[in-house]
Amino acid sequence: MPDFSSEEQWRGSYYELAVELSPPDDACLRRALEVLWSDPHLEGPWSGRAEVGRAPVARPVLAGDPLPLYGRLTLPHGERVGCLSWTVREEEGSDWLDLCVPTGMLVSLGLRHPLNLGSDPLLLQLDALFLRVAERLHAAVPFDLALVGEEVSGQVSAAWLTPAWLERYGGCLLSASLWERLAPRVPARQLGSGLRWVPFARSS
Repeated sequence: MPDFSSEEQWRGSYYELAVELSPPDDACLRRALEVLWSDPHLEGPWSGRAEVGRAPVARPVLAGDPLPLYGRLTLPHGERVGCLSWTVREEEGSDWLDLCVPTGMLVSLGLRHPLNLGSDPLLLQLDALFLRVAERLHAAVPFDLALVGEEVSGQVSAAWLTPAWLERYGGCLLSASLWERLAPRVPARQLGSGLRWVPFARSS
């Protein structure tokens, strides 16, 4: 199990669920953060990583603060990893809500580099969990696009997404309306929420 007090395990790149919320809206972002941190797979948030696991849980103001919030995420097989959330407001763009797991945490559970997206057993667990979290978010705060993968936040927006991008990279959740607009010819799985999960492309 990761040592949540170890600075080393909070290092590395981030494996992310990045949800685009557009147009930017304070109330929408606040609601999304509240729903995220009330997810049954998450503990927290704490305002600092040194506080993770301590009681009581600190619940800072959740909107308008660019600082990260820290927590613990329970994977489907029971392992717990440290995680954090970020909010980013792009200039003349969208709001992004990111749920991130440092790869240092995942390395402690056996992850190896380079990452084998869509095939590594540990990442498959995390992907499955990210999809559940995203579906719960979508029910409360509908969105058109979410990205999954290593350092994916802001790589593409719903307004700029193309079938060619999906074919090359994958690792995306699309709303039913965005899927219909793009009409991509790529493999996808329709989730119970209506979101379409486009798995990682082999070239990604």
